[in-house]
Amino acid sequence: MRLKLRSAAHVDGRTVLMIRDVSETDRYGRLLRYVYVDDTFVNADLVRDGYAEAADYPPDIAHAELFHILESEARMLK
Repeated sequence: MRLKLRSAAHVDGRTVLMIRDVSETDRYGRLLRYVYVDDTFVNADLVRDGYAEAADYPPDIAHAELFHILESEARMLK
């Protein structure tokens, strides 16, 4: 629930840009997108703030290295 509330805070009432990597959906049918609001990369903010974990799901790995770096930094701050 924390992630849902945090995500809503980023995007509620705002114009959102969603960008596809390689796949449309994951193996469970969930839409895969990188989310931007203005100049904010929402996916990265969620990982940086500890609300999401970095995970690799090839072939959708365009930002995998960034997410792992941000996750490591978030863990060091705890």
